Amino acid sequence: MLAAFMRDGLPDSVLFQRSVGKLVQDLAKPGTILRIYGEMVELLAEEGNFCAARRLEELWNELAARYSFTLLCGYSAAHFTTPLARAALAGICDAHTHVQRSAMDSLAEWLIQSQERLADGPVESRRPASAHPMLCTGPWNISRPW
Repeated sequence: MLAAFMRDGLPDSVLFQRSVGKLVQDLAKPGTILRIYGEMVELLAEEGNFCAARRLEELWNELAARYSFTLLCGYSAAHFTTPLARAALAGICDAHTHVQRSAMDSLAEWLIQSQERLADGPVESRRPASAHPMLCTGPWNISRPW
């Protein structure tokens, strides 16, 4: 599905709406409970393409403003161990209404606690901040061809 809307290492909003948006529109009928698992953002983070992951989160949020669904995303904490990746984590967390971590995952616990020390409170209680600029410069904005 990523190949349907990725161009030059970033999600194309028009192509995203034509592919994913159309699918969600068809499935999000009144009276239906629609839950979506967002594996695509994890694949982008695994490649180190955090800018694309953040942009994809924003496209999902734009879609959620039009249709009723619950989006569940999962990120491996191992993708955010470098200082630049930890900076990208803040923007990705800001794109979510809720952030949860397992107390059994000590790396995730440490990463989120690091973000909370730098932020205005617990990551779990922050709402998405659309005014936050995307941090799309730096060596972590990489991708490989699909």
